[in-house]
Amino acid sequence: MHRFYIAPEDWNPDSLVLAGAEAHHARDVLRLQPGGRVVVFNGRGHEITAEIAKVSRGEILLRKMHEARVLPLPCRITLAQAIPKGKNMDLIVQKQSRSERGRSRH
Repeated sequence: MHRFYIAPEDWNPDSLVLAGAEAHHARDVLRLQPGGRVVVFNGRGHEITAEIAKVSRGEILLRKMHEARVLPLPCRITLAQAIPKGKNMDLIVQKQSRSERGRSRH
């Protein structure tokens, strides 16, 4: 089942919406349709299995089916990164500093 990230500030279990890049990926790349099932998570231990209710150009509306609390991983992961050329380092820092990585501390 495909998994999608919803930022904690946009997380509303009673009104789940995929927007932006996540909606584009689900709609245009994976070609998911109404009736399909996905898992959404907020990077802070909440995870919901949902059914796609409506697909539109700007967003995908989801219907909650099952909600679960996910425990943090029982291991520690360390990321080591060489300094790349150009603006790639900015992108790497941005992606690794977002809460979607599910880290427990900085």
